[in-house]
Amino acid sequence: MQVLLRFLHPLHFEKSEGGSMHAFRLILWLCVASCSLSAAPAAGQWVSRPVASGDVSAPRVVSTSTNELHASFISWASGSLNYANFNGTTWATEEVAAEFTTFPDMKLTQGGLPAIGYGAPDSNSVYVATRGVGGWAFEEIPFEFNDIQWFSAALAIDQADQPAVAFMERDSSNVCHVLYAQRESSSWVLEEVDQQNGGDLGTFMEMEFDSQGRANLLYYRPQTGSLLHAVRETDGWTVQEVLAGGQSRMAIDQSGRLHVAYQRFNSTQHRDLMYAVYDGANWLVEEVDVAPNTGWNLDIAVSADGVPHICYTDYGSQTLKYARRDGSGWQIQDVTDDVFYAQYEYRPNGITVDEQGIPHILYVTSNYGLAYATIPEPSLVLLPACALVALAYRRRRRQTH
Repeated sequence: MQVLLRFLHPLHFEKSEGGSMHAFRLILWLCVASCSLSAAPAAGQWVSRPVASGDVSAPRVVSTSTNELHASFISWASGSLNYANFNGTTWATEEVAAEFTTFPDMKLTQGGLPAIGYGAPDSNSVYVATRGVGGWAFEEIPFEFNDIQWFSAALAIDQADQPAVAFMERDSSNVCHVLYAQRESSSWVLEEVDQQNGGDLGTFMEMEFDSQGRANLLYYRPQTGSLLHAVRETDGWTVQEVLAGGQSRMAIDQSGRLHVAYQRFNSTQHRDLMYAVYDGANWLVEEVDVAPNTGWNLDIAVSADGVPHICYTDYGSQTLKYARRDGSGWQIQDVTDDVFYAQYEYRPNGITVDEQGIPHILYVTSNYGLAYATIPEPSLVLLPACALVALAYRRRRRQTH
């Protein structure tokens, strides 16, 4: 493309070999310009397509270095955990586990394989499923649990390619426990992070390993309406209340900074979308969107340049939205109005950003299906046809002289 544009530079017109060459280059230039403009989507133009039908929830999506997409989601209709793969052209889906599961979490192993962490409340078991060449391999966390809670399980992969899972359990005395299990070599270690009597301590669970190799958890305490940040130090866990909010998601950038998107409560009918980044010592907080009743079913991803990208549902306008932070602040776009919304029913959406910084969103539609939205790159597929037209014109001009 750059060679073609250099050939079409105005300075070349001055060196053209007569009117025929001049006309040829002029026509080709106009073709390039018109084709490029017609092929490029307008700023903020989102394109959506269906992925799966049925009563779905809790999609998670990650992208590889080759921009392949991997996703997990729940089908309430079939009572199953499912996997979806996008090769750049089409989506393919398959069943992972034929049972009701907690909201799953998906990460990539160091080798680029998709891994899913999830709990199975009916059997009170916790699993890590990894997809290899021969299919899915399941590893059960080898401990007995009393009552695995539904809301979420968080998965992270450490620098040694060992998985860790965090989840909620309620014991027979109604004490809620936040538990952490990590595989160390060939065995699993189980630790308690936090506990409280009653309530649902540990909802909206998120986990990432930082640049020092420490596990970082983010989870919700309903009794205080706060988000807690837990860090696994060499001498145990440190837990602090850090943010006032509810629904939340966390991501980590290449420098090891934690980024959080969360919903702040103003009143029962007024929620704000907030963003916070942890610099290693303090949480820096910003408002993203303070429209009435927004920030539902959110997710966050961070691109390679450290820029946060957030998808969320605005219940006031009944719209799926996308927010990206640039040098001037937060830029917000509408993605689609065909999105699930129901007050206080949690069906989170998912977002990832590829190597080119392009966002990819999986979301639950208004009829409970799963759909995919992205902003496609400009396509130059019409250029060959334009070039052929110009070459044909030049040949005809030669024949007439």
